[in-house]
Amino acid sequence: MTRSWRLPAAVLACLVMVAAGCGGDDDDGDLIGLDALLTQETIDLTSDSTTAAPAAAPTGGGIDAAVLVDLDANGDGVLQLAVATPGPRDDGGYYQALVEQTEAYALGRQWPSPIIEDNIPAADAEPRLTALAEREPDVIFVGASEIAEPLVGIAETYQEIFWYCRCGADFPETDWVAQSSDDSSEISLTAGYATALLLNEDPAAPKGTAFIGNNHYGFENEALAAFELGLEEGAEHLGQPRDTYTVQYFASGSFDVYQPDPEDPDHEGIVGAKPIYDQVVRDGGFGAVYPYLGGAHVPIVADANKDGLIVMSAGASRVCTDPPVHEDTGEPVFYDLEVRFDGGDYLQVVMQELFSGQLLEGDNRKFVVGETGEIIVDDAGTVKPDFVMNGAVVCEAELSPEARARISEAMDTIYGRIADGEFAARFDAIRAEAYGGG
Repeated sequence: MTRSWRLPAAVLACLVMVAAGCGGDDDDGDLIGLDALLTQETIDLTSDSTTAAPAAAPTGGGIDAAVLVDLDANGDGVLQLAVATPGPRDDGGYYQALVEQTEAYALGRQWPSPIIEDNIPAADAEPRLTALAEREPDVIFVGASEIAEPLVGIAETYQEIFWYCRCGADFPETDWVAQSSDDSSEISLTAGYATALLLNEDPAAPKGTAFIGNNHYGFENEALAAFELGLEEGAEHLGQPRDTYTVQYFASGSFDVYQPDPEDPDHEGIVGAKPIYDQVVRDGGFGAVYPYLGGAHVPIVADANKDGLIVMSAGASRVCTDPPVHEDTGEPVFYDLEVRFDGGDYLQVVMQELFSGQLLEGDNRKFVVGETGEIIVDDAGTVKPDFVMNGAVVCEAELSPEARARISEAMDTIYGRIADGEFAARFDAIRAEAYGGG
């Protein structure tokens, strides 16, 4: 059935007060501002350290007894979690973060290993999600809008499962699914802005950015247009013409390295991210690449490293300090920017709010650029204040202290302008155009 309970306000207030009280180890009381994100260190939500936490660390706060009873369909006292994603579980980006966060939560509580259903094509979403529901998990986390179209009907049929979807801003709200959403226009503007600032640091670098995507999906079009706006705003901040920095979209036809030939499945097709990236290099004129990809993300980052291009993550928030490893070489790849919309970070907050009774089916938890807050991160109530959830973060190690200070100040400024609503009308126009309404 749809979860219709809520914890009493007094209980929730008590939880918050206990969490805040347990966060008093930092005697200086300093908060971590946006400028602190312009470093080689990123804030780990699961420990007091700034290094990556072990996968087994408990994350997301405790679980309320009443919530556990309500979610535990078979009454065995533990929860079987499941994840469904359109991309691979080890993509080095958004999908991997979602999977690893779910696995860490289950492992930290000695629950069964989560069921991971990855590489789900949009055309197969209905049978694959149905088959996953038939395995009777207690909670299913659906990772992206590409596979969400049949979700409402399936969730209504399998009401005993708690459904959560990272479905995006254009997905309808429904009583059967809890959602989270962010604003891609906000995030992508900061990515373009930061890219302009980095390109400016190397006068010899070409001024173009190659945006490698799939096939002009609406969410790609939105990100592309807002990224371009960010480039323009960055140029203006630098006292340059607004068209100094450019971005060009490349449709690879696939989020993977190669698209298989449908007439010969055993043979690699000629379409895919790798051939398109090679075209980018041949064409020239690009000083940066944004691999807005799934399975091909890490291989393209590795190629960009070899070719000396500025490169950025597409969602992952810890690649500055804990970059993914290329599975073919066994070597880590390296990034200049984190473009944060990390499914694992979002899920950590969603889990906290779900398991404390704050997030119910039908709710939509919205994350905004620059959002910070006290986040309960373990069962002891340890609090990590002021972690910024999404937007661009520079992790370029080669910058001089002076350059880092300049970029830090500029990024603080653009975050503030977004928060003040300066670009709201432009974002509305971008979304209308991207999704066919304008």
